[in-house]
Amino acid sequence: MVVYKNISTFIKEYKNEVVMFCVANNGINEMTLNLVKSCTRNNEEIIVFALDKEVSKYFEKHCPVVEYFAEMGGNGKYNYGSDEFRIIAWHRYFIINELLKNEKKIIYLDTDIVINKKFSENVLNELKNCECAIQTNGKNCCTGFFAMKPTKNTKNYFIMDNLKKNNYLSFLTDQDYFNVEIYDKKKFDIKLLDITKYPNGKYFYDNTNKIKDSCYLIHFNNVVGYQPKVDKMKKYDKWAI
Repeated sequence: MVVYKNISTFIKEYKNEVVMFCVANNGINEMTLNLVKSCTRNNEEIIVFALDKEVSKYFEKHCPVVEYFAEMGGNGKYNYGSDEFRIIAWHRYFIINELLKNEKKIIYLDTDIVINKKFSENVLNELKNCECAIQTNGKNCCTGFFAMKPTKNTKNYFIMDNLKKNNYLSFLTDQDYFNVEIYDKKKFDIKLLDITKYPNGKYFYDNTNKIKDSCYLIHFNNVVGYQPKVDKMKKYDKWAI
């Protein structure tokens, strides 16, 4: 598989109009691999943006990799919940910004997602009539899965000056920021995806028998901690490793 040494090289050489990607550090390699395998099984190409060298080495045999740590500085070792980790979590948006301003459509996935069946055509069709098609938690946006296209509103929104202006680190999570500063203020034309087709964890756990064969993906959130998420995936027979 191809390993791109930085995001500039990736943008220059990757010819697809749509970039489907996740962002991973070395503490979640197996869960990320489970996502990658579920994509491959359903004929979806996913790009792993590596936050450290270990991730790049781990995934180079499985899927295309972008060595994004070159843009980040640091050593790629981040303690979950720390201030440093909270800042690192925002790099997905800096990646999105670079892709959008280079006229790429994006599909972003958290690493605790499992693909159930091929979905890209469906979500891109949803994106035709909005700027962002995003998973919902039943009331507003769930930022673990969304598609976005380059428009006047979306291009160059996710830059540090904008985030600082909105005091982004005062928000507990990027999802809180997204809902308050983007969704509530209608910065983008956003469509909430059908929760029966793109369920978050709680909806899936409560409605498994109804949607387990028909949903496009399952987001195993609403569970705290790495191992409990893995245990949930195994419980529902969604662990491919």
